Amino acid sequence: SSESDSTSDTDSSSESDSSSGSGESSKKKHRSSLSDDGDDNGASYTAEKSRDHMWQDSNYGSYSMNLGKFSTVREFMSESTDDHVMEHNLTLPASIDIWMDEDLVSGSTEFFGKSLLDSYVAFSLAANADESDGADAAWVIVSDMYGNLQNVRPCKLRGSQMKRERFEALKIWNASTLLLAEFFSNNDDSMPLFILWNWQTNTEEMIHINAKYGSHDVEHVPDDNAVITVQDTNNITEYSLETGESIWSTTWHELCLSSSRLSNKNPPDVMVEICATDAHMNRVQQQSAHTVYASSRDLGGLLKIEKKENVLEWILGGPFGDFTMVDENGTEWPAGYELWNHQHNFEWIGENKFIMFDNGATDPEIGNFTHKSRFLMIEIDETKMQATVIWEWCTGGHTPIWGDADVLPNGNVIGPSWDEYVDPSANGTEKYQAHIWEVTSDKKIAWSLHVKGACIPQFMCVGDTQKYLRRKDESPKGWAIYSAERFMATPLLTNVTMVDHHDGDGGVVTLTAYNSYRSSFSVDADITIFEPSGSVLAVSHVSLNAMWMPLQASISLSGKKWKVLKESSEIAVKIVNAKQETTIRKIAVVL
Repeated sequence: SSESDSTSDTDSSSESDSSSGSGESSKKKHRSSLSDDGDDNGASYTAEKSRDHMWQDSNYGSYSMNLGKFSTVREFMSESTDDHVMEHNLTLPASIDIWMDEDLVSGSTEFFGKSLLDSYVAFSLAANADESDGADAAWVIVSDMYGNLQNVRPCKLRGSQMKRERFEALKIWNASTLLLAEFFSNNDDSMPLFILWNWQTNTEEMIHINAKYGSHDVEHVPDDNAVITVQDTNNITEYSLETGESIWSTTWHELCLSSSRLSNKNPPDVMVEICATDAHMNRVQQQSAHTVYASSRDLGGLLKIEKKENVLEWILGGPFGDFTMVDENGTEWPAGYELWNHQHNFEWIGENKFIMFDNGATDPEIGNFTHKSRFLMIEIDETKMQATVIWEWCTGGHTPIWGDADVLPNGNVIGPSWDEYVDPSANGTEKYQAHIWEVTSDKKIAWSLHVKGACIPQFMCVGDTQKYLRRKDESPKGWAIYSAERFMATPLLTNVTMVDHHDGDGGVVTLTAYNSYRSSFSVDADITIFEPSGSVLAVSHVSLNAMWMPLQASISLSGKKWKVLKESSEIAVKIVNAKQETTIRKIAVVL
């Protein structure tokens, strides 16, 4: 089959309109249709890439995002009496610049050409000058791929301690709503630790759970009607959304004592020391009713937890790791070898594969690194207890803490980083403080966003021509991004084909489908096939795979229904997920 022109922007807007509660998305604007003057949404454009950019390739277009032009930012700045807010060099970046190769973002033709260009990026951007007072500025930003700001949430001073909100955890609740978790602990109930922010309606709802600490991570567990979160870095707790109370919890100390693998390898006095270690968990993910994964920064590994029995099954990586390692060069290393260091957001991505942001830091407070920071993908064999590096990409800098890496439907990987050294006089990305990278499987940069901070003493900059260290201990001074997520307004349909049985007994329509957002759980959906007059030819109930793994669906049509399809010039395929986010594609009939 072949995709018709009906999959263009015109259809995309109508699909967005049919999504319940999602509102009308702004029309996507490609660089050829925009002036250099920008738009009221805070984006400005140049016809050619910046001359000082590292890529000498005309395939890259350059775009700029201007927070100060966006309405919610202007209102926040004009109404605030906070001295930090009034100091614009602390509150707004000097620039936010985007470079993109549209072909690399789109992926192959199976992704309907421009569909992935019509997606969104959400991220939490914060500037720190004095960590003890919290963030000096923080924004939650939703933008399209071209820098058109969809919404910006200013983060205010809140609570009895009057600390600024800084949402390290940012997850997709649905295509219109973000799940945010505040990092700083605050015993004042007015401090919103966990909220749902609908970026399309600019409304928010506080999640009332009995959490006492800020969190590096939070994730929705729909099967339990709950959220699971890291509390106080060593505690994992799941809270009921109905009662707000804990329904399951564990700690590193409990898990350590439960581990037969650890106790078999270490004498009792050493076990006491290991179990008293600060695990500093920064990612928690419930993969099934029985399995929870937790990324431990200070243990340098991923913990697999049997949830029902509250038992630690194994550790992947770090000095207490249970797996032998095969590195990117094919060299095998014994269990306990530290192939990665101080990683963030180590997570399961489907089947037996995992991905992380490998900081590469052995001691981030003094700047010791074994290698530059990177995205790192691992495949494991639980029978052989062996882990193999199957893909990596180096950012080119050193990121002492924070970072993320997520796999997209087209196989690209996206994630943020920040560099401990910044060179204001550099021609390339070294002059920026914070980055988001999207990289193809063959290590080409498809899209990137870069945040430039003002050269001011509060950010440790000493002059426009002098390279400077912009961290204090392990923490960044200036702008940095902890979390970034890509998502689409509606589910994605690709690879639609039609096969005739040639026996008079009908045929089959096959397709590949992805949910509109990344989720650790499968999401129910209905797929309907229509003929041109609107009559239904077939309906199939499916489960869209977790973590953007492709769903291969086959929908059989009986002889009579198949005959109607064969006699039609095109069919329409509609997919509706459990959140009522809807995509309709018109496909030319080719047999």
